Amino acid sequence: MAAFEKRVDQSGKVKYRAKIRIKGYPARSKTFERLTDAKRWARKTESKIVSGLYCQERESERKTFSDLIDRYLEQVLPKKSQAMQDAQYRQFLWWRQQLGPYLLKDITPALLTEIRETLESERGRLSQTRSVATCNRYIAALRHAFSVAERDWQWVSSNPAKKIRILREPPGRIRCLDSDEQKRLLATCKESNCEHLYLIVLLGLSTGMRLNEIKTLEWSQVKWAEGVLILYKTKNGRPRRVPLQGQAFIELRSYSKVRRIDSKLVFPSLNDSKRPTDIRWAWEKALEKAEILDFRFHDLRHTAASYFAMSGASARDLCEIFGWETMQMAMRYAHLFDSHTVEIAGRMSERFIEGK
Repeated sequence: MAAFEKRVDQSGKVKYRAKIRIKGYPARSKTFERLTDAKRWARKTESKIVSGLYCQERESERKTFSDLIDRYLEQVLPKKSQAMQDAQYRQFLWWRQQLGPYLLKDITPALLTEIRETLESERGRLSQTRSVATCNRYIAALRHAFSVAERDWQWVSSNPAKKIRILREPPGRIRCLDSDEQKRLLATCKESNCEHLYLIVLLGLSTGMRLNEIKTLEWSQVKWAEGVLILYKTKNGRPRRVPLQGQAFIELRSYSKVRRIDSKLVFPSLNDSKRPTDIRWAWEKALEKAEILDFRFHDLRHTAASYFAMSGASARDLCEIFGWETMQMAMRYAHLFDSHTVEIAGRMSERFIEGK
């Protein structure tokens, strides 16, 4: 309950002091020139104390954005996958460079929107302006940091980053090998001086694994009896089982018989058995020799997804195999499900409508 004291200073001016005492909370007081102002402050402050907002406002007046980032990097980021740590560490350093000295209370949606414009126009590590998708990932990282500060640390009463508009992304790029390009690429990789290139490309084409997932693959992750690879270090941090069948299984089995015994890696570097191999130069040369344009290693993943879809895999199957958390990625290959759904509709019509 609030109490009010009328005071007269040495000049004879009347002032009013509001005092708030709530059990379990420290006493608060403030002086005003008008009694109505004192009562208004008391009502608002009592409400904030009871709802827990008062402490958050006090923290936001003392903590800087650098304090928030430092604690997030120390306590939250290490719990994420290594790939996510590497990406978000750079993102948070950029945000700290922009906002570091600001008190949390002074960081508003308008300020963040202004800085987002800098993010869009600034050139990144490759001397190119950041893509829309990259800018959105920066914003998503910032949103989560403020969300933790609001929910877990009680440093802010609301998340200003939630009010930043997410940029509209263009349709995702899908570049797949046609049958002739596939034959040329595999033939060229087999002729390469890089002993690992052919098998790495074959695994990418057969399983849809990312390059880093293949390069860091260890023999303990290969389950021969089940015909699967167990991936523990994935982009989303969730382990997944990848089918290993056909020619990729045969080639890997054959390669395992002459593997290096001084490394647990399937594809160790020739110079350091503890480090994975590097195929960048050999990969670029193979593409050039095979006369394949506008193609990246990640596009092998798109190609594999299209093969699975055309072989009858459902969108849910693709999500499980490729480790996608939502159906949105799988539905990029929806046009390849057409023949499969047509067959299902035909069987339904025969059984229930035509009575066959």
